[in-house]
Amino acid sequence: MSPENPESTLDPAEQAAVDHLVRLINDAWVVSMLAIGERTGLLPTLAEHSPCSAQELASKAGLHPRYVEEWIWIMASAEIVDFDGEKFSLRPGYNVPLTTKGGTQHWSRLAPQVTAFSRLEDLIVEDFSRGRGLPPSTYDPLIDVLAVESGSIFETTLLEEVIPHLGIHDKLRAGARIIDLGCGEGAALQILAAAYPESTLVGLDLSSAALDHARSDVAAKDLKNCSFEQADIEPLRLDGHFDLIMAANAVHDLAQPAEFFADVRRALTPDGVFCMHEIGSSADMTVNIATNPHVPGTLGFSIYHCLPLSLAKGGIAPGGMWGRERYVSALSDAGFKSVEIFNAKADPLNDVFIARA
Repeated sequence: MSPENPESTLDPAEQAAVDHLVRLINDAWVVSMLAIGERTGLLPTLAEHSPCSAQELASKAGLHPRYVEEWIWIMASAEIVDFDGEKFSLRPGYNVPLTTKGGTQHWSRLAPQVTAFSRLEDLIVEDFSRGRGLPPSTYDPLIDVLAVESGSIFETTLLEEVIPHLGIHDKLRAGARIIDLGCGEGAALQILAAAYPESTLVGLDLSSAALDHARSDVAAKDLKNCSFEQADIEPLRLDGHFDLIMAANAVHDLAQPAEFFADVRRALTPDGVFCMHEIGSSADMTVNIATNPHVPGTLGFSIYHCLPLSLAKGGIAPGGMWGRERYVSALSDAGFKSVEIFNAKADPLNDVFIARA
């Protein structure tokens, strides 16, 4: 019998299955509490003031002590904190995944994304039957939680690893035309605009809410070489040719990636570069399951975001794990002379595809 249910009459396999599901459901509640910890500031406060009592933590965070007491005991039950009879202490190492100190390894930043997507559950359940997808405007209320996924990655890798690997530093410094397709709140463009003031940068996105944030940030930073336009990137209609075209976590949302790549190829200068950031995965899902612990999160996000956007356009719905083999094949078919996959040291879980005209 299981220690979780000593009076169970289930056979061992059935009991093991029940115990497994119970653990998963409890883990889901822990993720919900991590989201609350992110949004209320409890996680960085705990990291800064550990060890502390629940009352002290509530006082430091400016929150109601009864809620904080319940929350911290959940963290203890999840073995994220220890309790010595008087005070709670964050376990060694957890300041990395639970705070901005972790950079790209700050995993709790994604917890609010998981809980925010639950608002769309009714729509997703309905679409499991009809398969018509959801319009981009569905996600406007979620732009903040969507933006956290890539922001820290750009801050850590873009200038220090990706741009040097592209080999276009001198061209950007002298003045190049750059466009980011599906730019969201424009985090990548803002970094490049500040680093290369002689270059001209444009971001395209369908989300007016995301672009409002981008324009506000650019104005606050006085980045006069960076602008944003509301436009669909599929089909792609660009004025002129660009030295660098970027697309980060956008292609797996498209209806027809192959046609998009052909449009990108035509929009590049003769020596232009297309830099695409996508989730690192194989086209063989059995390989992903065997080697990648992030399959549930990646495919869950895909169901809530990637598939609906593509299906709304009658697309093939590539999804979050379309696979590097399919990307390389489609880029080659689109006429790119060379396609290279680069993994930044600070971001090993994602692939950077470098396709040269």
